[in-house]
Amino acid sequence: MSMRRVATALLALLVTGLPAPDARAESVWQADLVLPAFSGEPLRGADLEGRPLLLQFWASWCRSCMSLMDEVDELAERFPGVRYLAISLDDDIESGQRYLDRLALFAKHPGRFYFDQDGDLKSRLAVLTVPTFIIVDATGDEVHRHVGHINSAELQALRTWLARVDIREVASK
Repeated sequence: MSMRRVATALLALLVTGLPAPDARAESVWQADLVLPAFSGEPLRGADLEGRPLLLQFWASWCRSCMSLMDEVDELAERFPGVRYLAISLDDDIESGQRYLDRLALFAKHPGRFYFDQDGDLKSRLAVLTVPTFIIVDATGDEVHRHVGHINSAELQALRTWLARVDIREVASK
């Protein structure tokens, strides 16, 4: 990578908090991706192909992440064509599991929670902090990203983007 591309990517990151479009990482659908589940079977990248996704990156120590889970769950339930995945970036799976064992939402949707054990997905998608929300459309393109706590206006933006990708999913059937 040339110094100019590196400088452009760093500038975009500093100014917007997002990687430059050509610096964004690979698709979540890479066949070699495997994320251990907190309950049930691991998630494989190929299992995600062709389906819109709402990815929430979280950690058990992040109070903002935890305060948003129920609210984002309610939002995600309005868009059944979009798969909602909550991906822990904790240092170890036990830390995430201790938190989830106390979370009613985990009992309700145990198959929604995964652990990015090696930081592979975090790296592929250039996730720098938690909470981070990424919406991926049915073609595998990232269409929206929000970094940090969500206020009501940002929740509305998530709702708008989810409606867009959910409509695409329904229209393609």
